Amino acid sequence: MKSFFKKFNIPFFVSIFFIQLFSLFWFLIPLEKNLPLIGRFPTWDPDALLYLRWLEQSILRGEIIQVDHFCSFPTDYIIDIPLGFLHILFHFVRFVYCFPFASEFPPEIIAGFVPPLVGIILSSTLLFFFISENFPAPFILLFGIFLIPGLNFAPVFSYMTIDHHCLEALFVWLWIFSLWKNSITGNKNYELLGSLTCSGFVLIWNGAPFFFFIFLGYAILKYFLSKGEEFSILDFTASSMLIGGGLLALFFLFHPPTTSKMDISSFGWFHVLITITCGFIGKIVPMTAQFLGKYRKITILFIIVLLTLFFKLFGSELMQAKSFINRENPVLGTIAELLPLYSGASLSLLISNLLGAFGPILFFFPFILLNFKKLFPGKKSFILRDWIIIILMMAIYQRKFLRWFSPPLALLNTIAVLEIIRLAAKKSELINFRKCLSLTIVSFLFISFPLDSSYGIFSNLGSFDKQLAQALCWLQRNTPECEEYKNPSKPKYGILTFWSNGNQISYFSKRAVVASNNQLGLKNSATAFLTNSESEAFEFCKKIFVKYIFVQPVGNRGKRYQEFLFSKSLDDPKQIFDQTKEKIESSEKKFTETLYFWLTERFGIFPAGEFQDSSSNFRCRFISENNWNHPTPDILIFEVVNGAIIQGSADPGTDVFLALNIQFGDSKIQYRKTQKVSSNGQFEIKVAYPTLSKSGRILTDDAYRILLQKKGKEVREVVKVGERAVDEGTRIKID
Repeated sequence: MKSFFKKFNIPFFVSIFFIQLFSLFWFLIPLEKNLPLIGRFPTWDPDALLYLRWLEQSILRGEIIQVDHFCSFPTDYIIDIPLGFLHILFHFVRFVYCFPFASEFPPEIIAGFVPPLVGIILSSTLLFFFISENFPAPFILLFGIFLIPGLNFAPVFSYMTIDHHCLEALFVWLWIFSLWKNSITGNKNYELLGSLTCSGFVLIWNGAPFFFFIFLGYAILKYFLSKGEEFSILDFTASSMLIGGGLLALFFLFHPPTTSKMDISSFGWFHVLITITCGFIGKIVPMTAQFLGKYRKITILFIIVLLTLFFKLFGSELMQAKSFINRENPVLGTIAELLPLYSGASLSLLISNLLGAFGPILFFFPFILLNFKKLFPGKKSFILRDWIIIILMMAIYQRKFLRWFSPPLALLNTIAVLEIIRLAAKKSELINFRKCLSLTIVSFLFISFPLDSSYGIFSNLGSFDKQLAQALCWLQRNTPECEEYKNPSKPKYGILTFWSNGNQISYFSKRAVVASNNQLGLKNSATAFLTNSESEAFEFCKKIFVKYIFVQPVGNRGKRYQEFLFSKSLDDPKQIFDQTKEKIESSEKKFTETLYFWLTERFGIFPAGEFQDSSSNFRCRFISENNWNHPTPDILIFEVVNGAIIQGSADPGTDVFLALNIQFGDSKIQYRKTQKVSSNGQFEIKVAYPTLSKSGRILTDDAYRILLQKKGKEVREVVKVGERAVDEGTRIKID
C-alpha cells in the first residue's frame, strides 16, 4: 500500500477525479438537449418504456408490480423476467423522493440518473483495478479518458437509457476483471466479488445462465490446454457460480419467484439450478481429470456421459437459446439489436457498420490482439485478451452485445495510442515540435471520434417522430381514461396495434394494448389483423374487448403478412417462416385482402378483398398529417363502434344510396353505402360516422344525404347522426 501511494501522487488522483466528473456530465447531455413530451422525457427505446411504465405503476401502487394487465390485453402477464433492475429503480426513486426538492419531478426524470451512476461505478472500479496493480500513470489516465462515454457507452450508460443492459455490462466486466485479479493475486475477496456479480447477473437478465455456459466452457478449455496450470481460472469460475447460485437460492426462499416453470425464459428456480450445476461441473472436472488422467478412454467416456446427462437435463432450454441466438423466430429477426453487424448485402455497409461500432481503432485490432501480451503492461494478459475476443465475436454476431464492449474498446484505444507514442519516440532521440504536434493530432483523433459520436447519439436520443407524438397525445386525451393504470384491476378495454408500437402506447398514453414489444399478445393481434371481412373483424374485436385500433402503413407487405401468419400460428411449433421470393409475392397479394390493409390504405372506406362496402363498425378518429403529395397518413387510429342504424321504407327491390362527405386532413373523401330494399319495403343501413364531428384532423359533414325511391319517384333525405348513436348502435328512423 505504501508503494501504491508513492507511485501515484495527488495530481494524479485529482486528474482521475476530473476525468470521472467529466464522464458524468457527458452522460447527462440528453437531459440538457431534449424537452419533455406529454410531461415525459422523450425516450423511444421499447425496453426503457416498459421499465418506465412498470416503475410508474409500482410507485402509484406502493409495491413492485407483479402482474401486467397493459402489455397483452386481455390476457394477464404474470411477470416472469428478473426484476432486479426494476427493484433498483424503485428504491432509488423512493430514496430520492425523501428529499423535498425531488417531489417536483416525475419518477422517470429521477430514474434516468441510474444508468450514468452505474457507468461511473464500472469505470471507477476498473481504474482501481489498474491502480492496484501499479500500472503506469499514463496508461491509467488514458484509459480513464477513453472510458468517457463514446460509441457503445452512449446507448448503455447515458441519461434515461432505462434498461438492464447497463447492469449487464457492469456485472460481466466486474466478473472478468475479478477473474483476472484473482489469477494474479489468489485473493479470495475477488472470488467473493465474482460470486456477487454472478448473483446480480442472474437477477437482472434471463439470458445469464446461457452466458454461464460460456464462462464455464472458457475455464474448462483453459484448464485442459494449460494441462492444469490454469487451475485458478476454473476454480474461480466454479466457486463464483456455486456461491452465486447459493445466494440466489437464499433470495428465492425469502422472495419466491412468480412462476414455477423450469424454463430459461421464465425467471425462477431453473436459473438457480443451472448456475449451481455449472459451478458443480467446474468443480468435478479437475478432480475427475486428475483421477482419470492415466486412462484416456475412460476419461473420454466419462466426458461423453457427463455431456449427455447435461443435455438431457437442459436440452430443451439449450434449444430455446439456440433458436433465440439464430433468430429462428421471424418476429425476433426483425429487431435491429438482434441482427449481426454484417447483415446487409454490400461490403461498404459492413465496413460502415464496423467503423460506426468501433471507430478508427478497428484498423489496429489485429496488431493489438496478436501482440497483446507484449503491449499490455500487466500479468495474465491473456485473460483480458481472450474475453475481448469472445465479446467482440458476440457483438459482431448480435449487435446487442456491443453494449458490453465499452471497457475493451477503451483498453484497445489506450494501448494503440501508447504504442504509437512509443514507436515515434523510439525513432528519434529528440522529439521535435513537428513530432509532438503529430502525436497530439493522432491522440486527438482517437479521443475525439468517440466523443463526437456519443454527442451525436445523445443529441438525438430524445428526438421523436412528430406524427407519432401527436397520435400518442391524442390517445391519452381523447379516449376513456384507464383508472386501472393506478391499481391492480384489469382495464375495461384495449388497443389493437402491431407489437412494435405497444410499449409506446402503454407508457405515453397509459392505455392497455393487445400486443407489445416483449412479444406478448402476438397471436391475438395477428388473428385480428388477418381477418378478411368486417363482420369477422368486428366480432373478434368484441371478443377481446378492443375499443381502438392503432395502425401504420407498411412498406414490405409480404414480409408483414408472413410475420402475422407466424404469430397467428404460435401454438404450432412446426410452423416455418419461409421468405422465398414466391412466398413473399403471394403473401403481398393476400395482405391486400386483410383488415390491416383495408384500414391503413383504404381508410375502411374503399374496397379491398371482401371488404367491399364502407365500414359499419370501424370509425377513423385520428390521422397524422397528410397532403396531396402524400395522401395516405403515416398513422391512423380507429374506434370500434356498434354503428348507428338508419332505417326507413322505400320501394321494394330498389337501391338506397347513402353518402357523407368526410375531410381526412387535406383529403376529401365521400363515405358511401348502398342497400337493397327488402320485399316488405324496409331497409336498414349501419353507419360508423356521426355527423358534424371534428376529431384528430377528421371532419364530417353536417348530415347524411340519402337517395331512395318511393312510389317510383326519387326522394332525397337528410339525416343527422350523433356520437352516442354511433357508439351505442341506436336506431334512427326516417319518417
